[in-house]
Amino acid sequence: MQHNTYLPHIDILKGIAILLVIMGHIFIFGLDYARSPIFSMICSIHMPLFVMLSGILSARPIQFTGEKVIKYWTKKSIQLLLPLIIIPYFYALTAEISTEQMLFSLYHGGYWFTFSLFLMFIPFFFFRWTVIIMRAEDKPYRSFYLATISIGIVIVIDTLLTKLSPEIYNTLSWRHINWLYPYLLFGYFVGRFYWLEDFIRRPLVVALSFLLFIALLYIEYNGYKPWKGYPVSIAGLIFVYGTVHTAIQKHNALSHPIYRVLKLLGQASLPIYLTHYFFLFSMPHVSDYILSITSKIRALTWEIVVVTLGSLAVLIPTLLVVYLVRQNRILSLILYGEQRKQ
Repeated sequence: MQHNTYLPHIDILKGIAILLVIMGHIFIFGLDYARSPIFSMICSIHMPLFVMLSGILSARPIQFTGEKVIKYWTKKSIQLLLPLIIIPYFYALTAEISTEQMLFSLYHGGYWFTFSLFLMFIPFFFFRWTVIIMRAEDKPYRSFYLATISIGIVIVIDTLLTKLSPEIYNTLSWRHINWLYPYLLFGYFVGRFYWLEDFIRRPLVVALSFLLFIALLYIEYNGYKPWKGYPVSIAGLIFVYGTVHTAIQKHNALSHPIYRVLKLLGQASLPIYLTHYFFLFSMPHVSDYILSITSKIRALTWEIVVVTLGSLAVLIPTLLVVYLVRQNRILSLILYGEQRKQ
């Protein structure tokens, strides 16, 4: 993959990911209703997709000089940690979430993702460093071996923290890191080795991935989760990535209205994630109505309609706030971690 050129499919995929996040939160916060095949599908893709895309973008070469390393971590801190200084605690006030829950709980009041992503970049950074030291940049098997060691280290830390200090385990949201870190490495390999990206974009691979995704979703929905959900998520990621990439090649991504909307959402995905919690709302009576419908087909249709409308109701004011904040580069920096030029 060429990293010196703009990759429109990345922004479009980020747009899809943030839409799935909002739809998933409508199920949880709005409907208080998690027993759904649509919800299972969303949960198997949305966060793994975000992390995979981060891995693809992080496959760009890193120069391990003192100045470049400082610049790298300064940029990551501004993007992922700076927004957590203000927004989550303002949300805690409006949502009546305690400071203790925001700081020390596993989900940090909902604002766990950017913090976890920042921590994931620590073992990932050392993985990249070992790849350079071992001269494995263009050697996929050696790189895969180093990636496996990196995953093992994350698992060992997870085990130790679970046994030694559950409080620190929750504070660091290490369960999420242990869950998502392999997708960061998967994205790295897709972005680093063209032959792998080319393979997962092949029509036969995309079609088989879709069939496997549906089959594994059915198995998971009936109570069994093979390999902790990684096969179903990988199959879903390959299907979504290959489908979007092929669609962009067949159409003009800059002129098609659907692609343009998804691109705009993708370019604002982090601000949308940070802001949308303020506009989530509860409608449990709708959930009760859906559950009362005996026909599975009708219930599924109603779920899609209700979640789509609910997502739009959350997304519209969220986009308005994001637009207003972005008009001031200082607010955009401290609230969204965006370093915008004057």
